Amino acid sequence: MFFVLLIFWIFFPVWIGGIQWIIATISGLIAKNTGILENLATFKDAIKANKVKQIVALVGSVLCLGLGTQQVAMYFLSGAYFWLVLFSFGGYLLLFIIPWFNLILLFKQRVTTVWSAFLYLSTGLLLVAIVALAKTKNVIYTTESGSYPVPTNGTLKVITIVLLVVYYLFCLSLLIVVESENETKKIKRLSYRGSPILHKSLELFGMLLLMSLLSL
Repeated sequence: MFFVLLIFWIFFPVWIGGIQWIIATISGLIAKNTGILENLATFKDAIKANKVKQIVALVGSVLCLGLGTQQVAMYFLSGAYFWLVLFSFGGYLLLFIIPWFNLILLFKQRVTTVWSAFLYLSTGLLLVAIVALAKTKNVIYTTESGSYPVPTNGTLKVITIVLLVVYYLFCLSLLIVVESENETKKIKRLSYRGSPILHKSLELFGMLLLMSLLSL
């Protein structure tokens, strides 16, 4: 059991960040080929240039993340999920904290490979939270054995899922713009060319794996 959990925690950031990188890359290619990328860049610049819009975007992001964290924690920190916290030595709690780093996307113009890998992970965890909330039943369990179910507010859960989907798409658009602005030495990161894509994927895989090992 311990070995399985160890393997899971080592590779969890790798496949979550990797899946999000694939989603962002494909979305970026579509946005670039359809001309949407320029509109997204203009949208991000408009937020960054206007303090009022920046504050509104920040407050809206905090509200979405706050409600999302509260709902996810209510469902996935109760009852039998206590054992995940215990057996992961508290690492399970990071899944509720890391998505908050997406707030950095509001202020970042360019990111290093380390930040890029971390933002792919944090954005990917938003998607995990959406799927997890959508699949869970409208009950929580009051004991570690997973018994004594207590009904929850299903309407609030649906509202939370909708807000998280909107916030995820918002973060995805910012992530696409930030990555497109990381083009250096005429190597376009969002292109179909084999070598830049391969180089980028190897960098991200290495950074995500290093982050996993450091978290042990």
